[in-house]
Amino acid sequence: APSLTWVGCPVAIFEAAFWLMQFRYLMLCYSLLHVGCGFELALDSFTLSFFKSMKIEDALEEWNILQATLRQVSTKMSDCFRVMGFCCLASVALLAEQVIFYTDEVSLSNKLQWSSRFYPMVIFFLYTMVRAAAVTEKANRVAPLVNSWKFHGEEEDGMMSYGRQYAVQYIIQSRTGFYLSGAQLTFPHVQQI
Repeated sequence: APSLTWVGCPVAIFEAAFWLMQFRYLMLCYSLLHVGCGFELALDSFTLSFFKSMKIEDALEEWNILQATLRQVSTKMSDCFRVMGFCCLASVALLAEQVIFYTDEVSLSNKLQWSSRFYPMVIFFLYTMVRAAAVTEKANRVAPLVNSWKFHGEEEDGMMSYGRQYAVQYIIQSRTGFYLSGAQLTFPHVQQI
């Protein structure tokens, strides 16, 4: 006879529902991860095209588009990150409940089985958060990189280029990065999680 749960449904139905939701969760993580990687490539593309052309006006126009897109998309994705974080918190709470309240009744193999189910969710969530924070860190390194370049027409007399200074200040003050609910996501924020 198949084992029944407290509501009279076979355990296999709950197992199938759990694995379906786990698959959907991991696909959501995978999608957000690739959006973040796409933004990293966009930042790399910006710096490469800026380095090739060395035209400050074109670069600032492209930077406007890049930073507005990054901020808009990351703000829209913040709800997904919130849901993913809640799912991780709920899974850790379920695991803690199993470990704390059923320590005498549950064998070590069952505890390991529960851990193997919920830890991938937490690990994928944290990895996705780290990759999103990497976008902010890469965006923060663009201004010092631009500051180190010598543009066409700059003289060797050691005078500061006002065009380059303007571009660097503009990039710094745009505070480009990955935003979650209006706050910029950085590595220290992810480490606090």
